[in-house]
Amino acid sequence: MPSDLPELSDAKEATTTISTTSILANSIINQPADLETIEKSYIYYVLSQTDWQKAKAAKLLGIDVSTLYRKIERYKLQMPEQVKQ
Repeated sequence: MPSDLPELSDAKEATTTISTTSILANSIINQPADLETIEKSYIYYVLSQTDWQKAKAAKLLGIDVSTLYRKIERYKLQMPEQVKQ
């Protein structure tokens, strides 16, 4: 059973990457490209890639952690249930 855990983790990561990439692509293709929409999608993507580790995400985004918290609140971003577990 423990040998299945890395595969499950890889599958979860792949699913997250695919879904966040789809969100980014859809937001850019299907809507007028306004900076807020792109920023919101990109922040969500980076948070997903870092398992919602805000310090790590802020570093990748090149912003302060407090700025990231404000943007999460402003855009009403929420951590998916799978990450919370």
